[in-house]
Amino acid sequence: MSKHKPASTIPALIRTATVTGTGGFLYLAADGCPTLRIPVASADAASALLSRYRDRFGIGASDLKKGCGDIRADDGTLVARVSYNGRVWTPGGILLQEPAGQA
Repeated sequence: MSKHKPASTIPALIRTATVTGTGGFLYLAADGCPTLRIPVASADAASALLSRYRDRFGIGASDLKKGCGDIRADDGTLVARVSYNGRVWTPGGILLQEPAGQA
């Protein structure tokens, strides 16, 4: 069982909820892999995409480049981060959600 609990004092990202008000993107970059900027609308989608990218290219945590996993609004504002394990965090480091199927 996970020691991490989603923050209850801030609005949680609902799996199907919009991550950004007007649209946004997930930044993916790792050593020896293509750098991608993928439109996303939910935390679940961002988590799944990072996990797929990690698994597809056999990436280890130390291979991730700075900013990989950042979810940004179209204006560049950091909205959330997806960590190597698929967890979604606020920019301040508060857990928002576990990867789908692990909550």
